[in-house]
Amino acid sequence: MSSLDRIARVAALLAAVAAWPVLWATAQEITASELAAARSVARSAPQLGDFNNILPRLATTTKDRLIRVRPELFQQIGSAVDTMALELAPRRTELDTDFARAWARHFTEEELVAINGFFGSEVGMKYKETAPIVGRELIQASGNWTNRVGDELYEKSIAELRRQGFDF
Repeated sequence: MSSLDRIARVAALLAAVAAWPVLWATAQEITASELAAARSVARSAPQLGDFNNILPRLATTTKDRLIRVRPELFQQIGSAVDTMALELAPRRTELDTDFARAWARHFTEEELVAINGFFGSEVGMKYKETAPIVGRELIQASGNWTNRVGDELYEKSIAELRRQGFDF
């Protein structure tokens, strides 16, 4: 074993030891009832991303990668990848559980019940309907602000450099 291999193994071991308390505490802190409340919130909350298309996107990427290697097998590759993707589809529940755990790590069971109550209310339902629209508007506003301030920063920096005697 080379010294680089030993260093890599020691680094991996140290990382695992350092992460263990966090992983252990996280696993220990979430009760079954908290996880159930968190699952309900995860189902009720507006999606913060397009998670339903992850596996289809992975299938497309996998097909593309394999077809680049063996383009003459594109039909067989497409069929094989589609079959394997369908076989993996039930594993989506793992992602849903991870989502629930994320909610449960940051909220108490009582808070999760209250959040669920909110999403079941009239204003909560309106929030769920409009959150994706507001999210897109926030992203657009952020981009617009970034462009405006970026242009202003660029122009002011050029002016400052010119004031200092540099030619632009």
